[in-house]
Amino acid sequence: MFGFVVKGFRFFLENIKEGAAVSISNILMAVTVLLISNIIFDALDKPGLFCWSVCLQMLLVSVVFINGVMESLFAIGGVMLGEHDLRGFDLLSRRALILFLLGQLVLSFLFCRRQGCRVSALTQIPYSEGGRTFDSSVRYQSEEVFTVLERIDSFFKESNLSEHDQFCLNLCCEELMTNIAQHSHGHVVHHSFDIHIYSDDEGTCVTLKEGGKPFNPLLAGKMSDPNIGKDCSEHLGLRLVTNFVENISYKYMYGLNIVTIMV
Repeated sequence: MFGFVVKGFRFFLENIKEGAAVSISNILMAVTVLLISNIIFDALDKPGLFCWSVCLQMLLVSVVFINGVMESLFAIGGVMLGEHDLRGFDLLSRRALILFLLGQLVLSFLFCRRQGCRVSALTQIPYSEGGRTFDSSVRYQSEEVFTVLERIDSFFKESNLSEHDQFCLNLCCEELMTNIAQHSHGHVVHHSFDIHIYSDDEGTCVTLKEGGKPFNPLLAGKMSDPNIGKDCSEHLGLRLVTNFVENISYKYMYGLNIVTIMV
C-alpha cells in the first residue's frame, strides 16, 4: 500500500525543511552530550565518565516516558487547535506545565532529603562543606593585580596551609596574574579576568580564567631558554611556576585560558 514516489528536487527540499526542527534538536542534543562527556572526562577521568554514562541511560529511559506524555499532549492540543478551542488549549498547556513543575519539585525535594540536605533542593547543586572560597574579578591593570594579591595573601594566612604552600601559591598567583595583566589583551567583552580559590581540610585549589588569546603558560615556561640568569631570562617567572608546584594544569575551553593549581 505504501511506496516511494520521486516528485522532484523541490519536494525533497520541502521534506528536509519539515524535518529540520527535529533534526536540529537531535544534533544539538548530541553535541551537548559530547561536551558534557569531555568536561567530565577532563575533570574526573574514566570513573566520572562511567558514572555519567549510567546516569545518561537512566535519563534516556525517563525521556521515553516524558516524550510519550508530551506527544499525547501535542496530539490533544492539535485537535483543540483544529477545532479552534483556544480556551481548552490554554487550560491544557497550563495544567501540563504545572504538573511537570510540581513533579520536578517533588523529585528534587526527595532527592535532597535522601542526600542529607547536602544539595540544593531546587538546583541539585552540592553545598560546600566546611570550605572557604575567594573570588575576584581583576582588571588588566598591574595596580589592581597587586591589590588583589594582598587579599589573596591574607586569605592563605587564614587557611590551613603550611608556610611552604603559602609561599608557593603566592608566588604562582603573582607570576600568573602579572603575566596576564602585562601580556594579555582580552576580548572586548572581557574587561577583567577571574581568580577563584577554594580551600578546605583536604587541600587548596586555585583557578585562573581569562579571555585572551590561547596561551599555555606552562608550555611557555618549559620551552623558554634554560640558561636562567645567563644569556636569557625569557618567561623566567613562568619557569619558576612550573618548578614550584607539581599539580598544575592548563586548558583552553569556551574562549577562556584556564589554569588550575592544586596543593
